Amino acid sequence: MLKRVLTAVFAVVALAAVPAPALASKGQLSIFQDDFVLRGSGNDARTAGLNELDGLGVDVVKTMAMWRNIAPAGNQKPAGFDGADPADYSANAWAPYDALIRDAQARGMRVMLMVGGLAPDWASKPGGIAGSNRPDVGEFRKFVKAIGTRYSGSYTASSVGDTPGPPPPDDPDLPLPLPAQASPAQAGTGLPRVDLWSAWNEPNLGNWLSPQHAHGRPFAPHLYRRLVNAGDAGLSASGHKSDAYLIGELVPFGAANNRIRPLEFIREMACVNRHFRPFRGKKARKRGCDNFHPLPGTGFAHHPYTLAGGPNVRAQHRDDVPIGYLNRLVKTLKKLGRKHRLEHPRMKVWLTEFGFQTSPPDPFQTPIGKVPGFMGLSEWLAWRNPHVASYSQYLLRDDKETSRFQTGLRFHGGKAKPGIYNAYRLPFFVRLGRGRKIEVWGGIRSAGRGRSVTIQSRRGGKWRKLGTATTAKRGYFHKNFRVSGAGSRKYRFKSGGKTSIKLNGVHR
Repeated sequence: MLKRVLTAVFAVVALAAVPAPALASKGQLSIFQDDFVLRGSGNDARTAGLNELDGLGVDVVKTMAMWRNIAPAGNQKPAGFDGADPADYSANAWAPYDALIRDAQARGMRVMLMVGGLAPDWASKPGGIAGSNRPDVGEFRKFVKAIGTRYSGSYTASSVGDTPGPPPPDDPDLPLPLPAQASPAQAGTGLPRVDLWSAWNEPNLGNWLSPQHAHGRPFAPHLYRRLVNAGDAGLSASGHKSDAYLIGELVPFGAANNRIRPLEFIREMACVNRHFRPFRGKKARKRGCDNFHPLPGTGFAHHPYTLAGGPNVRAQHRDDVPIGYLNRLVKTLKKLGRKHRLEHPRMKVWLTEFGFQTSPPDPFQTPIGKVPGFMGLSEWLAWRNPHVASYSQYLLRDDKETSRFQTGLRFHGGKAKPGIYNAYRLPFFVRLGRGRKIEVWGGIRSAGRGRSVTIQSRRGGKWRKLGTATTAKRGYFHKNFRVSGAGSRKYRFKSGGKTSIKLNGVHR
């Protein structure tokens, strides 16, 4: 990130509003995920967490519907067990999902179920992380049908438990920064409908799907294609054919044998080479591409984590997609659409997991004082791209162990991280243009359309009014100004008694 050189000019401020260009779009959906707080800690924690997210203006609560945790345990499939029947699963295994879905929807938030992640031992091969090695595709289809049936809007639970769900699984050996009270549902009552789904977690990472390579070529993309098709079939069979179904959920970087770079993974999954030409003959047969059908899915989910230096850290490989390089993914999907490799050729990108690990508490991560600015820049990068449908925050509270995720808005003990909590609640970014031009972007996530905002600047003295704006869809606002000494000023906005973080403008 290039900072504009500070000047010592104290000229009289000359301010003039400039009409904002028709950039981006829109108001992208706000997605939030914290499985431990919202699903694994019991009723009180879930209630408090959902109330907080509701107050922050979150649109979608995402949770991992872990196949391994919901299905029966053991090395052998239980006799008589029908994986497609939700009644054949333990009521206590469903209970935390029942409660979360009901409680979130009661507050006006949608729920996104990321289905899969790890398989039960009886539906996967031994080796590697338990449940990651060659999950059984047919059994996965049955599981998706079962969970789709349960949350079809017409299913009545005969019995429902009230125990908290298991905590999220550990993510061993992940290279940083990548990963890693309403009443419970009552027996005999109808369960709500879920209409937003995604398939598997981070399938281009061997911790979640293995092997990544076999016989000297990519293996996981082609296994994942089969899982995606199985998930699509399971949803269709349970009344969700017209729902939003996201594929992908990829990590942004690749390395060695444990990860495949996201764009390479997508091309392999779509059975095309690096020039987007379909595999033919022997290459197609060895990959299972000789009977290829366009990939299902209404959108493509991605986890655009960046390195500790922030969104402007240069991606070292053309097939990597951190937050600053979203257009790489957009262009790849467009090409695949034109080549008829996607059922939905205009597939949008959904950012479904993202955050910045902070120091403190982890001394090896991004200094906490830099993160608020990185957050505003990141959300602006997503907002300005009309092909991006959502923005995401991973974790409300840090994990207890610093070896895991420290991406929360709060420290593990509950204290709000300085600057970071406010940067999420009131996202803000100022871009310096040429001369006196600046672009001001921000939002009041909980406000929606029509909230008045006062934008202010300061250069060594009092804060002075720069201008006003009105929030549009999803609470965002965007406006251009002309201001003398733009690079030597700090900026903020105020609305309804709330004040954003203070920022320097940056070139981008």
